[in-house]
Formats: sequence, C-alpha cells, structure tokens
Amino acid sequence: MADCNQVDSNTTSVTVSWQPAAGGAYYTYSYDNNPITTTRKTQVVITGLTVNTTYTFNVTVHGRNVTGNSAICEATTCMLPSNVCFVLVISVDCYTTIKRHYSRDENSRLRVTHSFSHSFIHLCVFISKNRTY
Repeated sequence: MADCNQVDSNTTSVTVSWQPAAGGAYYTYSYDNNPITTTRKTQVVITGLTVNTTYTFNVTVHGRNVTGNSAICEATTCMLPSNVCFVLVISVDCYTTIKRHYSRDENSRLRVTHSFSHSFIHLCVFISKNRTY
C-alpha cells in the first residue's frame, strides 16, 4: 500500500488520501486515539478537529491477500488569523427524506412516485475584534 498524505485542510478539518491497493476491498483508518472507521473510498474528510493541531493517521487495507498492509501519515489543521478571537462552528447532521406518492393513471393503473431530499448544514463564523468573517 502506498503512503497516505494530506491533500487539504482548514481550521477544523483535514482531508487525507491514499492510493488504492490492488486487491483491496476496503480500508480502515484511525487517527490518534479515535476509533477505527471503515471505508471503501481512498479519501476521507475528518471534521471537528482542533485548530493548528497535527494528527497521526493509520490506514490499513483489507481484502484478498492484502490484509494488514498499512500506511501512516500526519495531517495538520490550519492556524487562525492573528486577529481572530474565536471560531463558532455549528453543524447539523445531514438527513434524507423520502416521500412516496400513490395515484392512478387514466387506465386506473397504480402509479408510485418518489421524491428525495438531502440536507446538511455547516456554519463556521470567525469572530475578530474588528469584524465578522
């Protein structure tokens, strides 16, 4: 398995990616003392982190004849600008709503229609002595 590396960051999140492993069905990753998470993707975004902090990530591939190959990398969140007093971050979990509507067409055949909506709210406000960003 190739090394993992940081590809993006802000003050409270980092994006870590790695090359896919031949024969890899899925990956597990953990950072510092946080629990192991499973994914089939080769890039993850970790949120809710501390400003200007370095985290150590351990990524392990699982699959036929490759289980146990792992990579370790570090990722660091960004610093706040010097004039920022604090950051207010409000996150609301995403949710999906599925609506089903039943009707009959002109031949009295049953018609079923579905509608989906998906929502996620993330608000990040930087408060400074002079203005709000």
